[in-house]
Amino acid sequence: MKNYLTSKSLVALDAPNLLHKQNMLKAFTIASLWVLALLGSNTTVFAQLIPNNKIVVQNGVDGGPNRGLFMWTAGDSNWGIYMGQAGAGKSLSGGTAVAGHNFSSHSIRFRVYNQNTRGFIWENTSGHNLMSLNGGNGSLYVRGKVGINTTKINSSYHLFVNGGIRTTKVRCDTPGGWADYVFATDYQLKPLTEVAAFIQKNQHLPGVPSAAVVAKEGIDLAEMHKIQMAKIEELVLYTLQQQKEIVDLKAKNADLAKRLSKLEKK
Repeated sequence: MKNYLTSKSLVALDAPNLLHKQNMLKAFTIASLWVLALLGSNTTVFAQLIPNNKIVVQNGVDGGPNRGLFMWTAGDSNWGIYMGQAGAGKSLSGGTAVAGHNFSSHSIRFRVYNQNTRGFIWENTSGHNLMSLNGGNGSLYVRGKVGINTTKINSSYHLFVNGGIRTTKVRCDTPGGWADYVFATDYQLKPLTEVAAFIQKNQHLPGVPSAAVVAKEGIDLAEMHKIQMAKIEELVLYTLQQQKEIVDLKAKNADLAKRLSKLEKK
């Protein structure tokens, strides 16, 4: 038994308003299989028809270089694939479209059966892995740069978020080391008079970026924490110096008080 589908909804890519004789959709049965063939082309898809309007493409059959499922919308003259609730508004602009009434019941769901360690990979024509999702642990890999709420990404960075990030924990690596070098015995601590002169001239601490630099370039959190730690450790050293001077002054004052007391008794 042969059945030919000649509906006017079947159109050609180069003439969407006309039935294309060379690409007529032909459907016929072979035993329990349905075969869809584009006449005049090399594309033949063997599929099994199962209840509830489902078609399963037979494994191991190559449909040729033009294989695929296509849908055309007369309203916007776009080709693509539609998956969603019947009757929902849809546009195939950009090659594919999905429409539905709510996320829980009308969303696209990709699922790999029987193998939880598998996932999805998006590649370019060179075979480079552009993005992948590990089905086992949910890890997402993106090759390149990511912008969230923006299309303008600084070329020096791989992630740019416009609008802020809120999190309960952040850990930064410090490839340049930490600021404990301040406590090294050979560290040259600037005299406070020199620090005061620098502040008077530049309006910021030595070794700390100025307000103009921060406004233009932002701050590196790891580097800024290291700078701030260096300043805290310098403050500790200054405090220890001042404490030593206070102790020495107290000792001198006590000695002077004793001498004064002896003089007064004479």
